[in-house]
Amino acid sequence: MVAGGADWLDVGGESTRPGSVPVPEVEEIARVAPVIRELEASASDGAACPSILQGRHGGAALAEGASAINDVSGGLLDPEILRVAAAAGRPWWWGICAASRPTCRPTSISTTWSKTC
Repeated sequence: MVAGGADWLDVGGESTRPGSVPVPEVEEIARVAPVIRELEASASDGAACPSILQGRHGGAALAEGASAINDVSGGLLDPEILRVAAAAGRPWWWGICAASRPTCRPTSISTTWSKTC
């Protein structure tokens, strides 16, 4: 994809779909680290942008060579992710698809959120 002109590739190590179970940090980083390293080694401008929910995970991904962080919680789940990205001087994108833990999200459009996580 990079050879085809993609500037950034989103690399995810944890599902954000409703009802998914959080992945431990060690497992998430083990999933994304080899992909980040390979993308960064093969792209002249950097291309790896992991989707992350927590600051510690973002920091570990940046240490592996990620060029940016895609914070799919918009900084709402772990404000530390903002400090991690700023300290690294790397771009930070925010999304709002994960404003709550996946286990607390509705599993269908007609479901309403009745509890706070």
